This record gives sequence, structure tokens and C-alpha cells, in this order.
Amino acid sequence: MSDAQALLRVGALDRAAAMVQGGGSLGHALLLAQVKRARGDYTGALTCLRSAIDEASEDVPSYLGALVEMAELSAATGKKRGAKRLLDEVEDINPSHESARVALVRRGLALLH
Repeated sequence: MSDAQALLRVGALDRAAAMVQGGGSLGHALLLAQVKRARGDYTGALTCLRSAIDEASEDVPSYLGALVEMAELSAATGKKRGAKRLLDEVEDINPSHESARVALVRRGLALLH
């Protein structure tokens, strides 16, 4: 997984996607969603994450990160209330999880109004 994340960070999207394609974990789905997002496929990224989150439990390490990613994608596709609900859920589960990122998304949502 760390190699796929590294490839994503340097724009090697096809190689990153190939490394996680077919993986069954939420972490794999999160990385694949990030590849789709980097390609501009926000709807595809949301679909990928929704189904994986539905199958995962809250104690999976990548669960909260996936919710934050979904919040950003929801906002980017015009679903601002859904994005806020996802951020609320993250903060309800763990208020300190990626708090700076969550605050930035909340600020961005406020600026959209």
C-alpha cells in the first residue's frame, strides 16, 4: 500500500491504481478513490468509497480518513449538507482526527455559501 500511495503522490496514477485494483480493504478503496479524484472522476471516487464504507466497521484504521475524503468529494459535487454530516461523524468518533484538514473543509464549505 505504501508504494501505491507514493506513486499517487508523484502522479503515477495508472501504476498506483494497478497496485490496489481488486484489493478488498477500505484502505485499497480509499487509495483507488484518490486516484479517481486525481483524474477528476469525483462521482466514481464517491461510489467507490460509499460501497467500501458500507462494508467496513468504524474500527478499521482507514475509516475516518475515508469519511474525510468522502466529505471533500461530496462538497466538490455540490452535496454540501452531506459533506457537513460526514465531517460531523468524523468529529463525533474522534475529534482530533485530521483536525486541520477537517477545519479546512469546513472553511471551504462556509466560503461556498
